[in-house]
Order: sequence, then structure tokens, then C-alpha cells
Amino acid sequence: MWQPVRHALTLSVSRFADAPDLPFAPAAAAELASALVSLGYAAIPAPAGEPTGAVLGAAVHSALTGPPEDVVIVHVLTHGELIEHTGSLYAVGSDGKHESTEVESWLKAVEDFRDRPLVLFLLDLCHAGTAARLSWQLRTAGGGARAWVLAAAGPAEAAFGGRFTSSAAAVLRRLAEGRLGIDPSVRHVRLGTIVQATRIELTDRRRAAGGFDQTIMATVLDLAEEPDLPFFVNPGYREDPRDRLRDAVDEAIRPFLAEVDPALDPAHFVGRARGRRLGPGDPLLGSFCGRGEQLRNLADWMDGAGAGTGAGLHLVIGSAGTGKSALLGVLVCAAHPVLSEPTRGLWHHVAAVPSVNDALAAIHARQRTLQQIIESLAAQLLMRPRAGESWTAAVLISEMRGRSSVPVVVIDAVDEAAAPLELVNDLLLPLARARRTDGTAACRLVASVRPWPEFGDLVQWARRGRTLVDLDAIPSGELRTDLREYVAGLLRSSTVYRRFAYRQVCGAVAAAVAETLAPDALPDGEPRWAPYLLAGVVVQELVDRPEPVTAVETAVRVAKAVPLTVPDLLDRDLSALGDRPWLRPALSALAFGYGDGMPARVVALLAPGFAEVGTDPAGPSGNDIADALDSASFYLRRSVDVDGTTLYRLFHHSLPERLRGRHPDGPSVVMHRLMGWARPAGLPARWDASEPYLLRHAIQHAVEADDVDRLLSDPEFLVHADPVTLTPELGRAGDDRARRAAAVYRAARHDGTTRPAVRRRVLAVEAIRQRDPEMARRLRPSSIWEPIWARGTPHPTASGGRTTPVWAVAFTHVDGRPVVSAQVEHGALSFWEPATGKAVADPLFTESGRVRTLAGTQVDGHPVLVIGSEDGSVRAWDFVRLKL
Repeated sequence: MWQPVRHALTLSVSRFADAPDLPFAPAAAAELASALVSLGYAAIPAPAGEPTGAVLGAAVHSALTGPPEDVVIVHVLTHGELIEHTGSLYAVGSDGKHESTEVESWLKAVEDFRDRPLVLFLLDLCHAGTAARLSWQLRTAGGGARAWVLAAAGPAEAAFGGRFTSSAAAVLRRLAEGRLGIDPSVRHVRLGTIVQATRIELTDRRRAAGGFDQTIMATVLDLAEEPDLPFFVNPGYREDPRDRLRDAVDEAIRPFLAEVDPALDPAHFVGRARGRRLGPGDPLLGSFCGRGEQLRNLADWMDGAGAGTGAGLHLVIGSAGTGKSALLGVLVCAAHPVLSEPTRGLWHHVAAVPSVNDALAAIHARQRTLQQIIESLAAQLLMRPRAGESWTAAVLISEMRGRSSVPVVVIDAVDEAAAPLELVNDLLLPLARARRTDGTAACRLVASVRPWPEFGDLVQWARRGRTLVDLDAIPSGELRTDLREYVAGLLRSSTVYRRFAYRQVCGAVAAAVAETLAPDALPDGEPRWAPYLLAGVVVQELVDRPEPVTAVETAVRVAKAVPLTVPDLLDRDLSALGDRPWLRPALSALAFGYGDGMPARVVALLAPGFAEVGTDPAGPSGNDIADALDSASFYLRRSVDVDGTTLYRLFHHSLPERLRGRHPDGPSVVMHRLMGWARPAGLPARWDASEPYLLRHAIQHAVEADDVDRLLSDPEFLVHADPVTLTPELGRAGDDRARRAAAVYRAARHDGTTRPAVRRRVLAVEAIRQRDPEMARRLRPSSIWEPIWARGTPHPTASGGRTTPVWAVAFTHVDGRPVVSAQVEHGALSFWEPATGKAVADPLFTESGRVRTLAGTQVDGHPVLVIGSEDGSVRAWDFVRLKL
């Protein structure tokens, strides 16, 4: 494969005729030059001695020549001089002169002549940020620039001690050594990732040694739109398309992924339909077997059978590992217009599949919010909201009712959604009930969920409609037959055991696994644990052996030794992995993760909180965590974060349940360590230098640890946190300071595309408008202006600052004062004063299910609250009894 030629020029000046010397400069520049060479850059010889201004300028301009296919990095460490009346920035030579060293002229020498190389300038100068905020650079902010800048300090700031150069060198060394956590599927490391890692490194160095702040700046760019820049090649990149896809999706899927909505998570459905994980060179052949009756019923219904019955929901239930996702995976792969053809090998052999359907939308709900699910369904079905409307469950259902073709919606892992009950109550049940004008269902909904009590309404709805598919109810004899076929199929797909010589071994293993995992009777109250998953483990152990098993007795012994639960399997393997002191702490940290998983650096931050007494107090090294994650790779799933780093999560929900159970104080431990890193005692916050994971999920960790107020009261967190995850939790603010901050954040006009610097200003203005000068002071932008006055009315607080869904509301007067009653979540009724938003009574928990309607009235002069519940009951409560 063609690779561009890479050159690097590093320049430093340490002695000056009429300015303070910079004795650290040569060593710092040499350190960076060495790091660049280790990343494949050829060093351009620097001028001998201490370069004058003329020599410095000539060296830079000489490096900028070459073909446009080349890639060049130019680093300059010297004094910077900013001319106040023109705003021009110059690099100063040893003679104090700078006629030929205007930084903007260097950039224009690249931008104005498009036949020159792609260039990254690393500028360790005072005021270097001036070169990253030139007015004409806005015209190339969409990603079309040829000259890029990474600057050591803001336009009005000084740069100190070569810290930027040394920090960048340390980051690039870690990249060269594979210690930056970049996923192997990423060819070119994002410039934004290097910027953020350098910020973190510089912040750590400054805090360790003391000194003044300096703000690393980069070329203006929406990093969400960052182009594929070839400045930093990932040394760990592997030319294997499967590494680019979650859960080892085959190469044949990759060309179509751009056409599939991300929430469809094709890797999830394809991996489940396959029945096992892919190995290097494995063909895309499915091992799904059995469950023929369930497949036929679901496939026929998705194709339109039973349209006259009015049924809107088919629900698949079953305990962990019973094959819910595999069943839905086959259906989605076969029916999806993008996935169907390239995944034919997964489903062509099964009992029945639905037809390809352009009106199919599928969601893997794990860790997705209700809003994300609604918006993804709308996008997949090519729906557009009406003018002035945004997507809500009601709008989505209304649009589905009016479609000419009936949509088919598949939602897997409902119980793993970010808010499962909200998903069920606000979308799935209303969608199942929704009807068209002719009385038929608004859509054909297929969902899967574990049979937990909280999902009783959903299960009962499907049971009444005779559309419940219960995988736990499959008879043991039928399951044994399916397991034998499943194991035999897996063994036949291996390169060794498909040979005739191993026919008896395969048959004996298949029979032994089936008898072990599907006995006729289970101990009282004992669920059947993940039989297909555990069966796959046996096969994997046989395939992974250095030498194939030839003796039937040995193979049967291996088959019967398989643990009967996934957590027991993990415990067995952890015991066998030997002396790895950071293995269990690392997995325990992952058990408390959110979203698509944690990066290794966050795992390293949290792991000491779960370590045994006597473990190295210095904490784990990067190699310790890498070794732990590698040794436990069977139990992990990997995905790629927005910055290109690898995210890790435990692959089966029973594993975090087991590990969390061993650490009841885990949420508090996690929060303590996160806050200790983000806000060290006596030092400023470092949210600006945080991992994307922390900015997305710190608020969720705070909710779990009952520590939301600490985050909401931190203006720096509000500036940098991800609004997508933060906004839904604003209603959890407790104390006055946190509630005021939540009101400011809610009222400010910003979203996930707003840059932190802009959000800071928006929040500061809103804080003034909300008459919170203290918050505005703490949000003071690092610029020449600050807000001191804003016109407007403070945001109303009648809801008590809550943003959780309100399902019913009533208004009445108690002893002459107005009171708002509302059900906001979990069946609890809350009571507030509308003028202040303050609670006037403890929440009231009803025992009659979700409240559907509330009404306030007077009976014989006494205020009464009338409650209508989902179970059909109507009750009246005297407000006096509520002690309002």
C-alpha cells in the first residue's frame, strides 16, 4: 500500500542577544525529534548552532517545499513576539531579529500553494495560539486546510519551560510504543486525540512542578468532522477489516455499514446470528440451529401473517443466555435490506426467515436512551418531523400510523436500555396499542427482554395476545437436540474438527454438552444459564488447544467440566490465570462502566479502588492494565471511542452483576476516584483535559453514587460535559446551588455540537440572567469580556427543577397556598410550591401501579387528591393526611 513520505524539522533557539535564554530548548527539541523518528518521520537537518532570525525563517520555508503527497511536521521552540497593533506573531532568532519569521507567512506559504505538502506546525512560542485563530482559517474550518497548527499557549498567554514540547514528545512516544490506547482498527490517529492527550500530559506536568497555566490550542475545526489526517500513523494498526467492526463482524459487512443507522448495531445482530465469535480467516457461516417453531412464527408475522388480529407486539423472553439475541439476530440479518445479502451465510440454513423489508428498523437497546431510540427508529424509517416538531414517542407513533406500509420494528435487549421502564411505558406499550384507521396495528413490533417482574405489563400484553415467545419454556429434550446440533455445527466449522478422523470426538462432545447443560430437572429455583454461550465455550476450549483432542474420553471430560453459569466460568478462568494482581480490579472497574465501555486509562484510574490490601500502592502501570485486559479478552467486547481509543466492556450482563455484588460500595469508590482525578485537592478542575468517557458518563456515575449535586455545582463540569447524558439528569439536583446551576444549564441555548468555549459564554450570560452572579464569576471566560448584565426573566422553577418524565399533574390549594402534585418517576407522587419549586411533602408511593391521571378538588371544604392508576383503581387522598 502506498504511504506518503514523512519529514520532520525541529528547530530550537536557546541563546539570545537581547532576550532571556532558554537553556531547556535543545534537549526538549531533541526529545521531540526522537519521538517523531520513532513514528516513521525522516529528520530534516536543522541549521548548526543558534539560528538567527534569517536562518530560522529560511529553514522553515525550505521544509515547506515538496510534492502535495508528502507529510511534513515543523516544530519551533523559541521566543514569540506579538506585534500589538497588527496582531502579527513572529518567532525570534538568536540575534533578536524576526523579519523573515512571521508565522502567518509560513501558513500561507502552504495554503496559497496547493501543490505543497500537508504540514503540521508545532509551535512552542509565547502567544502561539494567535496562529490558530487567524480570520481566514475559518474558511477552511470544514476540514480543507493544508496547514495545521498545534500551539503551546493562547493568543494572550506565555509558554513556559518547553513544557508543550516535552509533553508532545511524551505523548508521541506512548503512541509509538502502543501505550496511547488507540484501537487497532484506527489507521491514522485523530489530531484531536493528540491534542487532548498533550493537554492532559501538560496539565499533569504543570501540577507536579508548579507554574502558570497555558492553554494548548489547535486549528479551528469541528473535531466531530475532523478529516482523516495522516500526520500520526497508528503503529498498532492491523490490516483486518474485522477489527474495524464491533463484535467481529465479517469483512463482507463493512461496505454496507455506512448505510446502516449506528443504533442498528449490525455487529451485535450479525455476531448473535453467527452463534459464535469469528476467528482470523473464518468464513461468515452461521451456527444458529433449532428454535424452528419460534422462527417460523416470528418470520411469518413480520411478513404480514395475522394482520387482521390487530396484534402489535411479539415479545421474546428468556433468562440470560437462552438465545434471545441470536433469534432476533437471524431475523434482522435476513430481513434488513443492507445486511441480508452479505450475511446470507448466517441464515440461509435455518428453519424460516422473513423477507427483505425496506420498512424494517432495528435497535440494540443496550445503554441507549429513549430519545436515542426514537430518533434512530425515525432515521432508519426515513421519517422527517413536521415543521416545528421534534421527535417524541407520540410524534413517532403518529407518523407510523400514517405510513402507507406497516413498519417492522425490532428492539433487542430492552432490559439493558439506559431507562428500561421509560422505554417500555413511553414507547413499547403505546406502540403495541397504536392502531391505524382500519383497526390494524400501527407497526409490527418484535422485542426481547428478560422476564423480570418490572416488565410484567409488557409480558402480560403479549400473553393476552398470544404473541409471547418464552425461550425458558422450551422442553429439555428439545433443547438437548438443539444443543447437540449447535455444538456439532461449531466443531464442523473449525479447520481441524471438520475432518473425518474427529467424527466420533465431535459426536461425543455434542452429546455430553447437551446432557450437561440441558438436564431433565434443575434444582428448585435455579435458572438455566446461557446454554448456547456455555456450549460455545467448550468448543472454543477444544479449538484453542495446541493439539487437537483425539480420545473420546478426554473430549467428554472437557465437555462435562464446563461450569454451569457464566460467572462461575469467569471465576474458574481467573483462578487459572495466576499471579496477575490487577486482573480482578480491572474487571471490577469495568463492571461499573456505562455506554460502550471504558478506555484502558479510566480502568487504570479506577482499578486501585478495587484492589486487595497489599497491592502496589503506586497503582497499575499501563502495561499492567494492558496485560489484564488481554488475559481476560474472552470476557470482553471492544469498540472504538470518538477519539479512536479502544473501549472495553464485559460481554455478558451476568458478569457485571456478579462483580458488582462483591463491591456494594463500588459506585462510591468509582465516584471518589473520578473526582480525585478531576478535582485534586487545592487545584483547579481538569475537566478540559478529561477522557471522552468521563465527559459522557461522569454524571451517570454520580447518579449511582447519589452524588449529583457535587457535579452540577461545578461550572467547569457543566462547560465540558456531554449534554446528551447530562441533560436528562438535571432534575436530580438536590441542594439550592445545584438546582440553580441546573436551571441555568437547562435554559441556556446549547447542544452537543456547541464548543466548550462557546458553552462557557452562553452559560455565563444565562447565569447573569438567572441572577446568579457567583456562577457567572466562576464561569468567567478567559477573554477580554465578561457578562455583567442580561435582560430577561429567570427560568421558572415550578417543576422543582426536574426534567424526568411527568406522567400526571394536578393543581389545587391547600390552606390557601397553591400546590402542584405530579407523578414524575417510579410511581412516586411529588408535591411542590409552584412559586419556589420547593417540595412541600415527602413523596407518596402508591401500590396500584403507574398513575395515569390526577385531579385536585374540594370535598366538604377539604382539599382532596384523586388518583387514577393503570390497574383501573381510583383513589382519593385527603391532603391533610399527606401533612402538606
